[in-house]
Parts: sequence; C-alpha cells; structure tokens
Amino acid sequence: GHADHELARAERASTRARQAFALAAGFFAVVQTVAFGSFERQLITVAERETLLSHATWAGVCLALCGVLMLAADAALRTRGITEDVILDVANKARSKGRSVVDDLIEYYAGLVESRRATNRIRTLLSFLVQLAALVAIGLVLWELIFSLDARLN
Repeated sequence: GHADHELARAERASTRARQAFALAAGFFAVVQTVAFGSFERQLITVAERETLLSHATWAGVCLALCGVLMLAADAALRTRGITEDVILDVANKARSKGRSVVDDLIEYYAGLVESRRATNRIRTLLSFLVQLAALVAIGLVLWELIFSLDARLN
C-alpha cells in the first residue's frame, strides 16, 4: 500500500545517506594516510605542513557535518506505524463516539501516509545534504592529495 511505499522511500534515502558518508569517510582515511605518510618530517616545509593540516581540517569538518546529517536522515525521523493495539484503539474510540470504525481506520491510515510523506520530504532533503557534504569533503581531500603529491615531487 501507500504506507509501505513511503517506508521503502525512507529506506532508500537513508541508504543513500549512509553510502555517501561511508564513501567520504573511506576516501578521507586513505588520503590522510597517503598525504601525511608520503613525507619524511624533515623534508616537508612549515608552509607545506600548514597547508596540509588546513586541507585536512576543512575536509574533516565537512566529513563531520556529513556524519551529523547522515545520523539525522537515518535515525531522527521516525514515523508511527499500524499495530494491533493501534487498530483496536482507533476502533474502540470510533465505537465510543458512535462513529464508523471503517471511516476512522481509513482516516488514521490516510494520516499515517501523509505523515510518512512529510517525513520523507525532510529525509530526502537531509540525504541530499549528506551527499553534498560528502562531495565537498571528497573534493577537499582530493585537493589535499594533489597538493601532497605535488609537494613530494618538487
């Protein structure tokens, strides 16, 4: 049904956010090893060291932002579900008010679907921001890698 479709959309958005973060974190770790491991301490100038540290710091900040956004996209947006207790509660409330149980269940389900859609809009935005932060972090790390290789070759 519609509620299941919204759950699937939520999972896809969360998966994209986790994958983007994992890619950026893996790339960050590898490049830090290469960039800082490629120099003998006495062969790197103070200016080169400061530039490398600056690049690594900014990449780390972007990676941390990516992680925070990933956690928000993945865990912070939970929606209600339909359990036996919920069905019984909705049915009992409808009966006690003299209303149609079917109508109240349909109304509850429609509200559930709309709630999941609204949550998914936020989750999709957060997932996009995770991917953007991951891309920026990867770009900064790539810049750091190119700088370190250029400095080593010169």
